[in-house]
Parts: sequence; C-alpha cells; structure tokens
Amino acid sequence: MITTQRTLNDCAIAMTLLRRNSGRSGLLLLACCLVFLSVLGCSSPPGAVADGYASADVDTWHDADGDGARDSAEDPLPWITIQMADASSMTDSTGHGTVGVFKPGCTRKCWKGESVSVNVPPVYRATTPTEYALTGQGLAYEFGFQMAEDAQPAFFPDQPGWYQAFLNRGLSLTAFHYSANDDRLVVSFDHADSPDKDAFYRDIFGVLRTLEKTDEISVEQLEISTVPSSDVTVCDMRVVDEWSGKISPAEIVATHCQSP
Repeated sequence: MITTQRTLNDCAIAMTLLRRNSGRSGLLLLACCLVFLSVLGCSSPPGAVADGYASADVDTWHDADGDGARDSAEDPLPWITIQMADASSMTDSTGHGTVGVFKPGCTRKCWKGESVSVNVPPVYRATTPTEYALTGQGLAYEFGFQMAEDAQPAFFPDQPGWYQAFLNRGLSLTAFHYSANDDRLVVSFDHADSPDKDAFYRDIFGVLRTLEKTDEISVEQLEISTVPSSDVTVCDMRVVDEWSGKISPAEIVATHCQSP
C-alpha cells in the first residue's frame, strides 16, 4: 500500500473539521479516513507489506492560575503548533488539534516509541510538560500555558483573532490586515532576527494552509512585507500550493511571487 504523510495529516485534520462541521463533505472525508486507517491497523496478508499510523489528539488551554490543571472557567488557547516526529499541525480556534505520523512496516501498536509535543508561544510559559510519550492510539493530551506577568502581546484591533496563529508560531508580526471580500491578507514581519528565508516563508505558508483546513479561512492573495529591509512581495496562494514540495519556499517567493 502506497500513501503519503500529507494524505495522513489531511485525514487527521478532516476528523478535527468534523467536530466543528457535520456537513456531508465532512462525513465523507471521515468515512474515507476511517476505512483507510482501519486497513492500516489490520494484520497484513502473507507476503504483503503493511504500513501503520500513530496519532494523538491535543487540547491547549490558557492556564490562568498556572496550576497545571484545567478548570472549567479556563479558556482554550488556539493556534498552537503541535509536533510528532517530522510531522506538525496546529490546534484550531477551539484549542483542539490532531497530529500523526506514517509508520512504514508497522501493523499494530504503531504509537509505541512516539511522542507528541507543543511549541511554547512567545509571552507564555508552559504549566504542563511540553512533551508526552504516547500511551495508545489516538488518545488525548492536554497542554497548559500561562501568560507572563510582564507580557505585552501584539494586538491588532478590528482584525480577526487568527493573527495569533502567526505570533504563536514565533513570527514577529508587526502589521496585519485581512479583507474577507477578496480573500486578501496583508502582513508585515520584523525579519531582522530571521536570516533563514526558507524557514521564514515555510512558517507563513504553513500557518495559512493549516488555518484553511481547520478553520476554513481562505487567503487567495498574500502580501508580505519585512522590516527593516522594506521588501514587499505579493503571492498568489494557488501558485504557492502548486509549487510546494517541488522547490523550496524561498525559491517559490523568488520565482513565482511578485514585487508590486
């Protein structure tokens, strides 16, 4: 059986979407995924090569009192990056997410030896462990975060709250404007401390792809400016998606995005 990590991650994200939207498309995605994953979990016929999958559900919350235990009055902390081995995802607007990895040759208990972790966002501190060893397939793990007392988080009034996804990824967002009428996003970042262009653009594109899948946020045109260089680049996200995986993110920007 041949599959890809991206297919499996999309499968996990589809299950997250179904919790928020019980439409026909979500049900069809879930049905396909359940069949797909059930096949992975079965023993293989003689002579066949079977592959498995390890996954974890994640919930992230704002631990207001910092005690490491979630209270009923404490709110979720959305858009936190979660990781397992070389796979990454992000919690959605409800603080829930799923991440998983493809396990070649594994037929049962594929979760063994894997762990799930989170990236601590700037201006927060972790109140729980930031990594847990998996103890079963598809189990839930909770991660708490408390804002530092002297924190001064960036704030963009009259803008949708998902700008926090960029900040929580560790990107130094300095300006943010989203126009839902034409699906255009204008962002500016302090790029002085980020010399790795590939990592920089990979994070930006990764945040937008995940937001589209988990929260149905659509961005068709992306304008990126950086300070102190004052560089401005405009990307058609359909073109970015077309070239993703074929060339590096920095090459996509250099060859397929435009300067206004």
